[in-house]
Amino acid sequence: VLFRSVYLTCYISKNLVDDSKMNANNIVRNLSQFIEGSGGGQPFFANASGTKLDGIPKLWEAAKKLF
Repeated sequence: VLFRSVYLTCYISKNLVDDSKMNANNIVRNLSQFIEGSGGGQPFFANASGTKLDGIPKLWEAAKKLF
């Protein structure tokens, strides 16, 4: 049996988190929907995993729009 997963990780420097409204946990939760994933973390570091590999292009496009 071959298992395939998509892993998503977001790290934001603590200084940037303090100086802006950026939040890695919120970013990961929003992006993980495209891979039918779940996860979370802290404002400066979060990760998620999912199994919907065909959601990667949509995830990538959504991520590019964040910045």
